[in-house]
Amino acid sequence: MPFREFLKENIFDPIGMTSTTLYNFQIDPDPNMPDRVFGYRTAFNQKDLIVNDYHILNHARGDGAIYSTLNDLHKWNLALANHTIISKAFLDEAWAQGTLNNGDKTDYGFGWILPEANSSPKNVSHSGGWVGFVTYLYNEGHEKRIYYFD
Repeated sequence: MPFREFLKENIFDPIGMTSTTLYNFQIDPDPNMPDRVFGYRTAFNQKDLIVNDYHILNHARGDGAIYSTLNDLHKWNLALANHTIISKAFLDEAWAQGTLNNGDKTDYGFGWILPEANSSPKNVSHSGGWVGFVTYLYNEGHEKRIYYFD
């Protein structure tokens, strides 16, 4: 099954992420994504804007190429907090500090930046970004408060 279909069938559709997709990058507007925005940078003349969100590595799949909206990211985060698509046991494992070979604990779980082991409430976060865009997801106390920065 193509990765795009897997994400749609197993994550996006079940939790109602109707404005999220594994994007097929192109520079021109895409009629399949009418609300797609473009990242820009300032040209050398410091006046003109140049489309800046296309990169040769955009076709690599895994850590990027997912286009979403703030509302859909909120749905994703609520699905995590409510164990809709990932069980509590798996999420607890993802939000647990790893142990290095020398016994030291890390501040990184499975894709999440974690606090010190005994902090309360337990806060987890993850940043993301690609050429032209930056996001930050922060969960305070797992299920209590959810913050998004874009």
